[in-house]
Amino acid sequence: MNGIKTKVIRKYVEDGNGFPIVLRNVTMRWLQGDWVANINYNWLFEETALFLARKPARLTGAEVRFLRNYYGMTYQQFGDMFGVAPQAVMKWEKTGAQPTRMAWTTEKDLRLTILERAKVSRSAFLDAFRALREAPKAAQAAPLTLDLEERPRAPRRTAPVRASGVSATTT
Repeated sequence: MNGIKTKVIRKYVEDGNGFPIVLRNVTMRWLQGDWVANINYNWLFEETALFLARKPARLTGAEVRFLRNYYGMTYQQFGDMFGVAPQAVMKWEKTGAQPTRMAWTTEKDLRLTILERAKVSRSAFLDAFRALREAPKAAQAAPLTLDLEERPRAPRRTAPVRASGVSATTT
C-alpha cells in the first residue's frame, strides 16, 4: 500500500457524536507519526441513522443532536418538521446520554422520517412502522456495533481521523 504502514484493530470506539459506536476490524494507517483510523464517515453516519431508527430503546439527547446535525438542520427547521418549537428540540438535546422524554408519537415520526430519507424498501418501512406502534420497553440499548470487514465494498471516499480523539483498543 504505497509504503504506508497499516494494521487492523479488532475494536475501535468512535465516540465523537456524544454516544459510542463500536467498530470492529478497523484499518489503521501510520501517517505523520500517528496511527489514524481509515473510516468512511459518510457510510458510518448513514448506518448510525438507520440504527437509531430501529433502536430498541428510546432516543437520547445526544442521538437527537446527531440526527439534527446529520440532516444539516437548525433547531427551527428540525422543530418545524415535527411540529414543535425550537426550544423543545434544545430541551431534548440537553438530556445528553439520557432519554429525551419527547412524546412517543413525535419520536416515532422522527424514526420513520429517517427511514424515508434513507429510501429503504417499502416492505422494510412497513415492518418498521408495525414495530414502532408501541414505545420500546428497554431502558437502554447496547451501543451500535459495526464490523468494517462486513460492510459493502462500494467505492466511497474515506476520511482518516487521528486516533487521539477516540478510544482505540487492540483486543
